[in-house]
Amino acid sequence: MTHLSCKVWGRLFNLVGRTPPSARDPLAAHRPGQGPDQERLQGDLRRLRGLPHEFPARVLSAKTVVGALIAADLLVLRLLVSGDENGVTVAGRPLDWVCAFRRQTGLPCPTCGITRSVVLALHGEWWRAWRMSPGGAVLVAGLVAAAMVLLGLGVVEWLGKAKTGRAEKSLRLAALVYAAGAAAVWLGGWIAQLVAAWPGH
Repeated sequence: MTHLSCKVWGRLFNLVGRTPPSARDPLAAHRPGQGPDQERLQGDLRRLRGLPHEFPARVLSAKTVVGALIAADLLVLRLLVSGDENGVTVAGRPLDWVCAFRRQTGLPCPTCGITRSVVLALHGEWWRAWRMSPGGAVLVAGLVAAAMVLLGLGVVEWLGKAKTGRAEKSLRLAALVYAAGAAAVWLGGWIAQLVAAWPGH
């Protein structure tokens, strides 16, 4: 492949130096009166067009970059943050967060428990995370799935094995369904916590 590319560029430079402007378009169709060098050049270019994925230079797609960033963020959070049902620590330092809504009313707000749930899910404690706040467990599961799917699609594109247009449409639809389901789970979990903490329950 490299040898063929060198031949094509060498012939391009030779032709540009000795042919008029009307004959310097290497992508033009065959014209009467062209010399053998131009015919060979056009043949090499036709062969190159048929092998688009065999060029050594490849660029990572946006899907690969986004998937890698999500995966890296989740890994860094898992390494730096730990916790249980009673609290969260970051790099060994406890977070002394107090919910103002709960302190004033004695009832949980919509985000109460989500941080602890996310931390537990990042460490593989899925059942404990779900019991703490279903929204946190669903959020982490969705991010892990998104990272894996985006990385997979990016690798397939980079290798040039298949087109991913249909898969991207399915992914967008799945993302909408996930967002609706995650919102429903989050609100449902908060309502359950609210009912359990309601005075006299």
